[in-house]
Amino acid sequence: MTDTPTPKPPTELVPSKDDKLMAVLAHLSGLLFGPIIALVIWVVKKDESSFVGYHAFQAMLFHGAFYVLMIIIAGPISIITCGIGLLGIFIVWPLQWVGAIVYAIKANDGKMAGYPLLEKYGRPGDD
Repeated sequence: MTDTPTPKPPTELVPSKDDKLMAVLAHLSGLLFGPIIALVIWVVKKDESSFVGYHAFQAMLFHGAFYVLMIIIAGPISIITCGIGLLGIFIVWPLQWVGAIVYAIKANDGKMAGYPLLEKYGRPGDD
């Protein structure tokens, strides 16, 4: 009997520790710096690693959309309610933290998970 070796998966499907770290940083950096750091990571790493590119793009979209929506929603409501509408930020802001932490953990586990409604954008091979 001949032993047939089991084929190894391509290295691109198994992200390195550095790739996982960059993906986690992309997700978590948005909590302090908005989409800027995720944009920098995406520009620098998108051609080197599709895993990092995908996660950085997802984080950039998520945090960017969050800040734009907060400006669009909180601004007019705050003006109408004489500033009381700004309290809504403190109700919605934890959702950004939870989303970023959950998807940072998924990135650290090596999963190609994307945020709901955004996951179809930035997939590897969708140039």
